[in-house]
Amino acid sequence: MDQIPINLSKVKVFCSDLDDTLLDDNQKIQPYTKMMLQLLLKSGIHVVFASGRSPDSVSKYTREIQSQEIPSDNQDIPIIALNGGFASVQGIKPYKATLKEDIILKSLEYCEKNNYCIEFYSDENVIISTKDSQYHQYHKNLVGVDGILMSYFEMRQFCLSKPPAKFLICEDPPLIQNKIIPDLSKYLPSTSRILVTKPCFLEVLPSDTTKANALEWLQKCGLSYCPANANEAAKHAAQHILSWTNTQDCVGKLINQIFFDNKYDIGSLSKTIL
Repeated sequence: MDQIPINLSKVKVFCSDLDDTLLDDNQKIQPYTKMMLQLLLKSGIHVVFASGRSPDSVSKYTREIQSQEIPSDNQDIPIIALNGGFASVQGIKPYKATLKEDIILKSLEYCEKNNYCIEFYSDENVIISTKDSQYHQYHKNLVGVDGILMSYFEMRQFCLSKPPAKFLICEDPPLIQNKIIPDLSKYLPSTSRILVTKPCFLEVLPSDTTKANALEWLQKCGLSYCPANANEAAKHAAQHILSWTNTQDCVGKLINQIFFDNKYDIGSLSKTIL
């Protein structure tokens, strides 16, 4: 990786995406990376986790990092969840965005007409349509939350009384690219935005809600990296491409290199360091 021409003493915040970056393919933070995050917090740098996952799914990873050895004023790890539709700092929720009624009605109408699997987060649960696709099973395994089945009618009633932050349509990748995206681009109101977060996941969000799906924040932040396994769009947006993947402690190795001058390699770092 290139040498970094920046004064790292000015860096105050380190922000990481979860899936395919901080987490390995088993949805775990590897021990080395976990300890490097703890060292970073101990040094006074703030750490933020950002994800399209639900707040509860993101928060369980912040709890893994917390340690009594970290100064009390830097124990908390703020989270950005639901693609920017939810933010929390020290348990306080300063921001939460939800879908407008017209987006709710049109999204559900479209999925019901075409019998597509649609789901959304409600508190700690995932609510799914009665079409339980193979991709929902994949999503359930990904976030570790069992889904609650509802009919499209039940979903409509529920969402109008308690609007969700986003919808997730789970279907075959070719179907998403060739039909659903063109359809929704014309059908949904301008107050919505759609994005593909994985080939089988299309998300519907309010137009002003975004954690930037990892692209804008890679372009606009002071210093940006993506792992070797990132998609081409992310690699194009990032200032630097790491030589390590999410299964090779890419986040931990990055922290070690740019903040600690390679002081802590995997072989020398033990669990007793904190």
